[in-house]
Amino acid sequence: MDQTARRRFGATRLATGLLAAALLAASSGLAEATDLLGLYGGVAVGEARVEARGFTNPAPALAPSLEDFAKNHNAYQLMLGLRPIEPFGVEIDYLDLGRASTGLGSSAALPIGYTSSAQLHTTGLAAFGVLYLLPVPILDLYAKVGAARLQSSGTVTVQQTGTGFCPIGASPCLFSAPYRATNTSLAAGLGAQIKLGAFAVRAEYERFAAAGANPSLATIGLTWNFL
Repeated sequence: MDQTARRRFGATRLATGLLAAALLAASSGLAEATDLLGLYGGVAVGEARVEARGFTNPAPALAPSLEDFAKNHNAYQLMLGLRPIEPFGVEIDYLDLGRASTGLGSSAALPIGYTSSAQLHTTGLAAFGVLYLLPVPILDLYAKVGAARLQSSGTVTVQQTGTGFCPIGASPCLFSAPYRATNTSLAAGLGAQIKLGAFAVRAEYERFAAAGANPSLATIGLTWNFL
């Protein structure tokens, strides 16, 4: 092998070595980034199943009680969590299940010509312990168990829409009453997240007990490790 060929061969070996070292460093850095632990915050959006029971008819002479409330609505969630060691973490969430409204029926049928409806807004805080079931460099599957304090507030309305006589003192045949309920109860959820360095994209389902029913929340969100 002549001197020129030897120089080319040496340069090729050097370039190959440098490339291999760069690739190794990059892969090591990615592995470290995807395994970030610590303090994180996030936001998620999705759909809630807003539910409530125990509505009192504002016109009890017409019918003593109304049907349960159940409605899907856009919702969002804010998250702040700490993951001090690989398989365990804690998280606090603010939940807003949205302002939903729907028509109601009656357990004892309303007179012909009357309709009933309700509006409901459910918000609250939840605290969870988080167990990461499949902690690998890229993907986490996890379960959450804790407690939530949810507040539900709204309005229940009964209105005469057809012909008939309005009860004395009710004009124009519209009855309305506020509805409020506050519950502290068990909450649980399941989720999966893909880690992209300090960021993670997660999909999650949570279920609660509130207003005598079991509202739920399904979301897709983004979290960011900042410590």
